[in-house]
Amino acid sequence: MYDNKKLLIGLFFTLVLLMIFSCILINAPKIYQEQLSKQPIKTKVDKKQKVVTNEQNHTKKIQKKPKITQEKAIIKQQQIIITKEDKSITLSGKFPSQQNIQHNLEILKKHPFNVTLKDVNIDENIKINPNWQSVLLKLMNVFEQNITSGKLSFLNNTLFIQAQVSSENQKKNIINLSKWIEDHGIKTSQNINIIKPKSQTTFKQKLAKLPELKYIKFKRLKSVIEAEAFPLLDKLSQMLKESPNVSLIIEGHTDSRGDAISNKILSLDRADAIKEYLVKKGIEQNRLETIGYGESKPAFSNEIDALRVKNRRVEFKIKGE
Repeated sequence: MYDNKKLLIGLFFTLVLLMIFSCILINAPKIYQEQLSKQPIKTKVDKKQKVVTNEQNHTKKIQKKPKITQEKAIIKQQQIIITKEDKSITLSGKFPSQQNIQHNLEILKKHPFNVTLKDVNIDENIKINPNWQSVLLKLMNVFEQNITSGKLSFLNNTLFIQAQVSSENQKKNIINLSKWIEDHGIKTSQNINIIKPKSQTTFKQKLAKLPELKYIKFKRLKSVIEAEAFPLLDKLSQMLKESPNVSLIIEGHTDSRGDAISNKILSLDRADAIKEYLVKKGIEQNRLETIGYGESKPAFSNEIDALRVKNRRVEFKIKGE
């Protein structure tokens, strides 16, 4: 009896083991697949052919390296050269368009210059400085009034100023302008020489020999020139024609009699009368400037009658000195 029980127990455990092995054999492929899916995919790269091999599914894919082409336009700076010789202006350089050339010409032609184009090129890649137009307007005013001859070169956002002037005041005007230009974002470099024209020196010498020009007579309390002053003014107009680079400032003065405001108006009217006379004789208006000082700048005492009359005068000064 006891032996039968041992036999039954052995059969039971044997049967259990068989069932366990059967389950393992049935589920083993599924477990293997699940474990394999959890593992990271390893790739091998062939550097020469750019081939990627997937070890899991044994497939090959060729990677194509994308070609990136990016064309960049080369930005170029504006290049402008303006040359002045007496009353002639030459414009040259590189501009972004015909319209831009026209804009520069319009500014130059606002002044009494003979403007010509030389060696002008158009390049659409040129970058325009937004402050150049306002700077050029200011420049040409200074060129007209202060520079006998010179050259402006606007290169790589820097303005190079080469100029010949006839006085220290004209040089200061250019230096002050350079500071204003730099405040507008453009660098400057100056080379300024003071050269007094021979004609200006000669004119000054001739003017000194005509002291009577100071005392041109007018009708009392009026700005009408007396006829006896005409020969003197004719001589002055001839001197100006012989010295075309000379410009004059005509200053009017009065004595202290009368109202100060009225005297200032009268002194300016008399200076204007002389200017009008010279213009009629063929002198350009832009070469003549008038100022009325009234009684504010007496040359002699107003307390003595004999000296007071000498304060009723007109003085001629060379512009720029």
